[in-house]
Amino acid sequence: MKTNLNKFNVLMVLVVVATTLSSQNLTIGNFTDLEVRNNVIYVAGQSGIAALNPDMTVLWERTLPEASIRLLDLKDKNIAFSSYVYEGKEGKLFSSFSSLWDKQTFTNNTVGMLDLKGNLNWSTSLGGNSKLSGPAIGNGIVAVSSNDSLYTFELETGALKMKTINSAKFLMGKNIKDHATPNKPLIMPDAIYSTAPFKLSKIDYSGKILKDKNMYGLFAPLPILTTEPIVFDNKIFISNAPTGKKGQKDGVARLFCIKENLDKDWDEYVDMKGQSGASSLIHNSNAIIVATNFDVMAFNSKGKELWEMNKKIGLPLLRGVRYSNSDMGVKTSSGNFLCADDENVYLASGEKVNKVFKNNIMVIDAVKGKFVKNIDIPDVIVDMHMTDKDLVVITEANKVLVINK
Repeated sequence: MKTNLNKFNVLMVLVVVATTLSSQNLTIGNFTDLEVRNNVIYVAGQSGIAALNPDMTVLWERTLPEASIRLLDLKDKNIAFSSYVYEGKEGKLFSSFSSLWDKQTFTNNTVGMLDLKGNLNWSTSLGGNSKLSGPAIGNGIVAVSSNDSLYTFELETGALKMKTINSAKFLMGKNIKDHATPNKPLIMPDAIYSTAPFKLSKIDYSGKILKDKNMYGLFAPLPILTTEPIVFDNKIFISNAPTGKKGQKDGVARLFCIKENLDKDWDEYVDMKGQSGASSLIHNSNAIIVATNFDVMAFNSKGKELWEMNKKIGLPLLRGVRYSNSDMGVKTSSGNFLCADDENVYLASGEKVNKVFKNNIMVIDAVKGKFVKNIDIPDVIVDMHMTDKDLVVITEANKVLVINK
């Protein structure tokens, strides 16, 4: 009977996965990021970028210098990428208390631009030693965050326009911020909004910091900011991984709705019982949706809680926030693991079967917050996005999966 069930599960995976493509069919190396625009799938890899049709026919491939991580953004006729090479880490004096004290080394920080046919328009190298966020395109610039600075580049030429140091200063443990995963900046008409690891900043287009925040009161600290700022219903939203003690108010993650001047409009607790940091923040037409390690919640734009789902949510390898023998959490990766339309919410999840973690995508009713079904995924999820009809997933096995929703 058990054998028959296993065969049935395998069959169901084959049914829901419409088609797959492995990296052996491409020349872009291990997959690191995914974007979907206008029914075209764009996949970034360690040695290049490829564009695919939903039926997995290859439109083009562009080979690029080898990188550990390459991230994408698309707007209009432009494909921006950021990349860096992870060299390694070195244990430091206090590493026995927390691996966050280890010194990490990154090189070959690069930002570049392709056109929609895969032609390289420009590539600009930075002198930084940091992870980089995914790029953001808007208002004639490309903006990228490191763990201590915001960079902007001319959209057409790649010339560096400005670099603004916007991270909190450290007297001890300067290496700690290098472990954080930088958040993609938000480009708005009046300024650029940046959620650095320990500080929220509003920066004008000349590089001047107009205002910054690191807390909204004694029991509402912002650190560590683990989601990129997004706009919903003409309001700006951010969320965090708190550094307070478990069981105390400053130890619970919050969803913040902020005004354009960075003043707080409202905030609400997220995952009161689990007390894990937020790592995913999205919206559909009706709600702002935030996920922590073991919890998903939906709110309207005025801060009213619409629903909460905290049952049987698994934590895949690359999703969520991890804590390293301290109260400081860091987001595991830059991947997107939460998608939503007006009918359903899709969360990278999983469960242990015979002591082996099995990856899946949990489908949640977007209106009521009730469990709908699980979609089995045969490997670790690296990134996921949606088309009008399908979910598109890339995995650590270098597969592109197109799944009918």
